[in-house]
Amino acid sequence: MADELVIELGQAWQAQDWNRAAVVGEQLATGWPQDPRVGVWWYDAALARKFLRDWPEAYRLGRHAAAHASAGGQDPAFWNLGIAATIMREWGTARAAWEGFGITLPPGDGPIDGELRGRLCPADVPGLAGGGVGTPAVPDPRQSGQRPVRYDSPVRGDLGARRGTQGRPGCR
Repeated sequence: MADELVIELGQAWQAQDWNRAAVVGEQLATGWPQDPRVGVWWYDAALARKFLRDWPEAYRLGRHAAAHASAGGQDPAFWNLGIAATIMREWGTARAAWEGFGITLPPGDGPIDGELRGRLCPADVPGLAGGGVGTPAVPDPRQSGQRPVRYDSPVRGDLGARRGTQGRPGCR
């Protein structure tokens, strides 16, 4: 049965059926928790929810994925959990995820307050990404256009945030 679900998961990814990929990834992870691929399945489920901008589920699934990842080696499970936790304003988890990814943050337990600016800019400041102070603005890595400078530079939107901030331009 697991092999059939692995094939189904691959097909869902190929078709970019993110909802199905999330469901099947979680089914695999919960159905075969001792399988050496379980961390990948949690990661796939969390990433699919991130693509859907389903932040509570991306956060929940991402915590499982990070539990199966190695800290400090820039494992993408920590990066994705950092994004979801930042958007969800779960600052303790966000800090742990960014540090698990390998980014050193100043000590603290509250909002990140721009500590990742230039790397991610999750905490807005007026004029930075068009939102209010403390409103996470997480840039979307997918290119959405071009911005002429001295050369063409990729333009990306942001992945959105809670409290109605979706659709703002991403950080510079």
